[in-house]
Amino acid sequence: MELVNGTHLKDLIVNKKISSIYDGFLLLKQASSGIAYAHSQGIINCDIKPQNMLVSDEGTLKITDFGISRALETISRTEKHSEIWGSPFYISPEQAGGEPPSPASDVYSLGVILYEVFTGNLPFEADDALILLEKHQTEDFISPQIINPAIPDYLEKIITKALEKEPGKRFANGSEIFNELNSISRNISKIGSVNKIIPNESDHQKESSDKYPQEKTTKLDWPTVILSLLAVIMVGGLIPFWLFVYYSVNR
Repeated sequence: MELVNGTHLKDLIVNKKISSIYDGFLLLKQASSGIAYAHSQGIINCDIKPQNMLVSDEGTLKITDFGISRALETISRTEKHSEIWGSPFYISPEQAGGEPPSPASDVYSLGVILYEVFTGNLPFEADDALILLEKHQTEDFISPQIINPAIPDYLEKIITKALEKEPGKRFANGSEIFNELNSISRNISKIGSVNKIIPNESDHQKESSDKYPQEKTTKLDWPTVILSLLAVIMVGGLIPFWLFVYYSVNR
């Protein structure tokens, strides 16, 4: 097997090593290309997840681990399985329900990775695997743009479509989602590294302080205040003396 000097995509996500929308896009465009090729050869991976995506030091992404992959020609639409094969965090709703996989199943798993890369969060999380499987089948996810407003509308639409519960509403296969990602390449490249994956907290705090500037507080100079009070007291005490002198002179 080929030795890939680098790490896996999950490590880059967890350690926040993907610094921009553009960098994340380049990696996932490669992932969609690899999935598209597998589908064109009649193979469904059935276990697409970032742990199975190796990223070389040069930024080349390669999909690995076809251990539970299925050949399209061996899959019957009437299949029903009591055992679930796949990774709970990335599994498609149909696989979670024991139904046969399709190329759209790999698309869903890629959609989960797209969501994770550009928001830093998984769309569904739970400590119990069965609860997690149910969430994939029934629960709605939070809009990616709510978590990261830097995500452009056209990328949000791709993520949302890839994560549709019904396979027929998703991109049908890897080629379709690759073509969609490729069509926005020019727009994504214009964004470059300007937009951060996770909004910087210090930037947010600075923005808040600019919008709502705090009132300036003046620090009291206590020595000056005390001396001023003493001066007032002394002047006030001399007033009767000067009045006495004035009236004495004018008698």
